[in-house]
Amino acid sequence: EAAITDVSQLAEGQMTVAATPGISVYYLPDWMQAFRAAYPNLTVHSRTDITPKIVDALRAGKIDVGLVEGELDNGPAAVGIGVVELENVEQLVVVGPSHPWWGRESLVCADLNGQTFVMRPRNSQTRLWLDSRFQAAGTVIQIAAEFDNVETIKRAVANGMGISILPGYAIAAEVEAGSLAAIPVTDKPLQRTLKLLWNEENRLTPVCRAFVRHLAGYFPHLKETGIPFLAAAVDR
Repeated sequence: EAAITDVSQLAEGQMTVAATPGISVYYLPDWMQAFRAAYPNLTVHSRTDITPKIVDALRAGKIDVGLVEGELDNGPAAVGIGVVELENVEQLVVVGPSHPWWGRESLVCADLNGQTFVMRPRNSQTRLWLDSRFQAAGTVIQIAAEFDNVETIKRAVANGMGISILPGYAIAAEVEAGSLAAIPVTDKPLQRTLKLLWNEENRLTPVCRAFVRHLAGYFPHLKETGIPFLAAAVDR
């Protein structure tokens, strides 16, 4: 019955998706709004969390799917968690108008040595990932401030407190407006991967499958990944 339900005929329905902070702020609202326009009787609840807690919530059946930009632990906690990659997200060096690098088209990793940074907190997944990349490259930086909010980081950088490294989608509006500049690191590209997660042991609801098919409009290769619940679902 779940496999053949036509969600467009449902009087109501709901699902819950959890996303890591960047996705939750800069991607998910647009996706949810477009989904709601296509299915006005369906509701998507969202929550923001870090990658390990999203995996835990999937295993506990508290959410339907997860969207993460973090690295996954391949240990016991990941057993039974389905994963498909959606896109690679480039992380860019971000500077304000007063910085000497304003107008630079590219950097190399060695340029970052000794620079003053505005960063995410030390225990955040993003910071742990970035620290590991710096360590591998032998790059030593100075920390001017740590903030747990990307918008605060962007404001601090724009005001000249330091530079930062942020995903391209988070700074697109500011770059277009001319309040920030984004510079790629060419010799050691900084990339993370946006991923869709689900619990392979749970049967996903028709509403959840409809939402994943909606995401395939943004990431067409989803249709080719062989996800069982995506290929088998019927929604005409």
